[in-house]
Amino acid sequence: MRSFWNEIYLYKIEENIKKIRSNTCKKIMAVLKGEAYGLGIEQISEYLEDKVDCFAVSYLYEALKVHSNKDVLIMTPDFKVEDLSGVKENFILTVDDYKTVYKFTNSDRQFRVHIHVNTGMNRFGVNPESLGKFMEDIRSTSDNIHIEGIYTHLNNTANKNYTLQQIRQLKSCVSGHANEALNIHLLNSNGFVKYNEHCDFDNMIRVGGMLYGYDASDKGYKKVYQHKASPINIYKVEKGKYIGYGNLYKTRKNITVGVLDFGYIDKFYCPETIFDTKLFSLLGRIYYRSQYKKSIRYNGRPVKIIGSVNMNYTLIDMEGIPEDAILDVDISAMSADSSVQKKYFYLPTP
Repeated sequence: MRSFWNEIYLYKIEENIKKIRSNTCKKIMAVLKGEAYGLGIEQISEYLEDKVDCFAVSYLYEALKVHSNKDVLIMTPDFKVEDLSGVKENFILTVDDYKTVYKFTNSDRQFRVHIHVNTGMNRFGVNPESLGKFMEDIRSTSDNIHIEGIYTHLNNTANKNYTLQQIRQLKSCVSGHANEALNIHLLNSNGFVKYNEHCDFDNMIRVGGMLYGYDASDKGYKKVYQHKASPINIYKVEKGKYIGYGNLYKTRKNITVGVLDFGYIDKFYCPETIFDTKLFSLLGRIYYRSQYKKSIRYNGRPVKIIGSVNMNYTLIDMEGIPEDAILDVDISAMSADSSVQKKYFYLPTP
């Protein structure tokens, strides 16, 4: 077992949900794509079962890992006919063109769908002006397809004018369906924080990053995880000795070195070889060195990293750090290897 793990504070997710609910009466769709943003689909969905209204994932294989009987929206509208046999009653598929709809034709099963509308990202989605006809064609030709929702994706929430235009587009094209029992959603995490007051026609929000503390920390939403590490080896090095690859570090005094059980294979500090040009390499070195120097902490203070980060080890100066210390390590849960052990906490530790 590695001496490197990720602590996930489930109670902080609940605190984030309570904060969201205090700001809206809209239904909450918790996004679980990418292993619940690296935190584990099974455990996160099970914990959120009684705390959110429904879930969303990117693919069918992710939906099959969700531990809940609540609705699960599969947002990628690309699936094979043979995949349909794995669709459960609480799964909702995304459709955005006739080619996708035709895949249901020869099935005797009933399918629930949401329609993705393209308002500017140009990745998936039916054109807004074609939505009405598209829905009419589905209902008139496909008895086994039940339209339950319409949504779009806000792809540049930093641009207010652009985003407000997307909001107006969706509002316009769904206005003719106001009397239908449809779920309308377009606000993602950043969209909810910035534009909820501009949306008076939707009844659901999709939150992922904000739920887990990746987004909106400046708005009081809490980061719900922290990677931890403890030294796997400690040894003394005399003054004037080299440490690590390339003899990049030479001691100026006698020091104690600690070896931590993670490296750039865990996406901790990008090696310089990822940068293709000399300018990129220089800028990359400046940026990453400024960041990674404060990426390991003991009791809140930065820990000095010695030499270059290795593939699976990182060396630190142990001055002022006890041998049994547990260190905080800043690595995104989305980037770190999914094999890193996860420890879940339901309540704050005393």
